[in-house]
Amino acid sequence: MSCRFCNNATVDPSLNRANDLTYSGIGVCLSGTNMFIRSGSDMATSIIITQFDDRKDANVTIGVYDMRFCPECGRKLTENRVGCK
Repeated sequence: MSCRFCNNATVDPSLNRANDLTYSGIGVCLSGTNMFIRSGSDMATSIIITQFDDRKDANVTIGVYDMRFCPECGRKLTENRVGCK
């Protein structure tokens, strides 16, 4: 069984880059702030932090961390090609 946090078309043959985008909520944040793991859609598997901006009436990204390993299952995220090899 694949990990719901880092599953994407790179490791799951039943998916393709057109249907593998997921956002999984993680952690606990202040009101108006969210943190999640994004995987798929030919983008780096990343931890994303957003915050609601009243002026824009929308969530804005305030932080991104492109990971080298999945924090849940430990799989090396070779598709990310981030940092040291």
